Amino acid sequence: RVVASLSSACQGSNTQVANYLFEIQQELQHQKDISTLIPRLAVLERMLKQQSKTMDKQNGYLDEQIKHSGETLQRVTGLPAQLKRELRNLMSFSEVHAGKKVDQATRLLSIYERAIKIITSNSRLQLSEFENNPDKSQLECLAVDLQHTITELDFEGECGERLLDIRAKLLLGVNAESLIELTLSTL
Repeated sequence: RVVASLSSACQGSNTQVANYLFEIQQELQHQKDISTLIPRLAVLERMLKQQSKTMDKQNGYLDEQIKHSGETLQRVTGLPAQLKRELRNLMSFSEVHAGKKVDQATRLLSIYERAIKIITSNSRLQLSEFENNPDKSQLECLAVDLQHTITELDFEGECGERLLDIRAKLLLGVNAESLIELTLSTL
């Protein structure tokens, strides 16, 4: 029963461990003397320890990615206060309740989805405003030049991420006021 429970718990996470558990389960059902299985159980124990270490590493990577993605979204301008508040609550929740990574990732994806919808609708409004502007060609030229300048700059860390964020906003399209702000931020 223990092996059957382990087998169902490991289903899908590691096929090698699951197959090995299934084989041991079959052997246990057909053998009366289980002492011959002791070496195989030792191998299984080692495999389970390796699987546990792998899962711990994956959880660590997931935690780092959730934190990084949350920080990135917090830097996006133009998002409603309620969405930013939800994001801050999620990020502070993740520090307190570290065990529910899947729930945090799902909520973060939901917030990202809403943010993308907001950004998309805002960029459409700004684009129509931009197209009705008499200085359209000058603004387009400035936006292209700023993108080119950002491409030529080679920064790492927080500055590099901010420049990439600015470049992404330029690619989406910005109005004259935003273009000036982005230019000043870049400088």
